[in-house]
Amino acid sequence: MTSRSNWFNEHPKFQQILSNGFDKYNPSSSRTAMLVYLELCERKHWFEVEIHPCDSLKRVFITGKPRKKAKKEAVVPVCVETEFSVDDLRSIVSEISTCCKELDLDLSGNPGVILGICESDSSIVYYKVYQGLEQPGQLMLGELEQEEK
Repeated sequence: MTSRSNWFNEHPKFQQILSNGFDKYNPSSSRTAMLVYLELCERKHWFEVEIHPCDSLKRVFITGKPRKKAKKEAVVPVCVETEFSVDDLRSIVSEISTCCKELDLDLSGNPGVILGICESDSSIVYYKVYQGLEQPGQLMLGELEQEEK
């Protein structure tokens, strides 16, 4: 029976995340993924939010649309204590791209991934990470043009 004290652990999406077995590699990864999932759905009101496994990274990632007519984005939930090198970030972008192709997910038009970095108090910040460098001016201009449509 689900109660106020165990609703999180009993949530079907949390059970889906746990079923991938990635918790044995990083015990906090499932909790972090669930918190990011809930924020995207309940607070940010994303559309078509789905959870997917990425076996090569031993973690799940989340896809969805920030607006109804926007293109799908990939979000990789990570705990704030996780340390990354530049090579680690390149690997995440590359592996998520590969996983999306294997799962037949269309993320064309959205290079890179979003890191959903979760703090122990459940606050989350989002950073977009690209393969290589992007000029900030052009990136912002492209986002503004998409919002106008």
